[in-house]
Amino acid sequence: MSDVQDDIYEDEFVRECFAVIEGWERRFGIELKSLFDPDQHSYAESTRLLRERIIDGIDRYDGFPPTEAEGSSSEPFSTRFRRGDAPVEFEPNFFITRENAEIISKYQGDSVLQYVGSLRKSLDLMASSDTVESLVASSLSTGVLIVGSAILIEVRIAMAAGTAFRAALLASLKSTGLKSAIATIVVLAAAILLWAIVGRKSKILGLVINDTDANFVVTNWRDGTQGYKSGNLYMTHGALKSFPVSHIGESLNSPEVQLNGRSYLEDGSILVAASMFYAEAKAGFRGAEGIFLFTDYDKQATGYAYQFAVPYTNANGVYLQPYWGGEMTKRDEINSLFRTMYDKRQTYLDGAYQNMIYRASINSSKGQECCAIAYFSIAPKS
Repeated sequence: MSDVQDDIYEDEFVRECFAVIEGWERRFGIELKSLFDPDQHSYAESTRLLRERIIDGIDRYDGFPPTEAEGSSSEPFSTRFRRGDAPVEFEPNFFITRENAEIISKYQGDSVLQYVGSLRKSLDLMASSDTVESLVASSLSTGVLIVGSAILIEVRIAMAAGTAFRAALLASLKSTGLKSAIATIVVLAAAILLWAIVGRKSKILGLVINDTDANFVVTNWRDGTQGYKSGNLYMTHGALKSFPVSHIGESLNSPEVQLNGRSYLEDGSILVAASMFYAEAKAGFRGAEGIFLFTDYDKQATGYAYQFAVPYTNANGVYLQPYWGGEMTKRDEINSLFRTMYDKRQTYLDGAYQNMIYRASINSSKGQECCAIAYFSIAPKS
């Protein structure tokens, strides 16, 4: 796109995002627009307050059918979504078909940015649902089939008992409750809105897709968010603001992972997990650069090292490669791996090793307004 076209595209993107925010304000009786003013709030404050107000608004919202609002959980919605302080915001997993994941993984250039826009529209359509039936219909029409691992688990159980996917999703959402389902969707959509509106200079919104059977973790990732201590997350420059967090089981007490493994449904379809992260530059003349090391929770499958860089002065780029190691414990070790991958960074990588396929892309080598996609895959079980 030309500079003029790019400016128009960005303006339209932001206008559409504000339209979504205004819709949430009217529907849930909350005020949100002031949270997108960087002169009033930092990104961290905006994110925290945005999610708090959305959850409060959904909790008070009386537009859901009473029998579908809370679901059958013994824990009320008002406490289900509360959590203690965390170094970053948690981004939920969402689930798409393997076929769509493969298509998305091949996007390059402007197509990467355009997919983020289409994902925002899909989530907005889903979040506008007022009944379980309408949410199921919008999920099937958008291709974002499930948001949140708890719903996925219930769908798998129902399908294993002979229930068709649509009916299984319907039953799962009724059990979970519309409040929780809509809140999870809105939280996911909010990550895109914040990235789009609160300035995109030296900031990166990344999508990571796990098309393997492994449940992937980034070991001790919290130790790398506020200055590296140990673990498999390292921010060379900038600050991580949100990161994927999911669970293997339905309970929050079940093991935490970053990306769930594939789900093989009884109708023969395969669902894969995706989630987002967000990183931004700090003050000074550095950008947003880091590395994540994804390893198998069960320590059976090969892991992946993912590097991203949105520097102020050099070219933007990403790199992805297999990772056979375990937990990093020394800054020098993980920094050395980052530097090796940094020197190989590209705007699009399509790699393969034995039965593994891995792809990574970033929308542009120039500028500090970046979206990225990372995808790792192994042939599914026959």
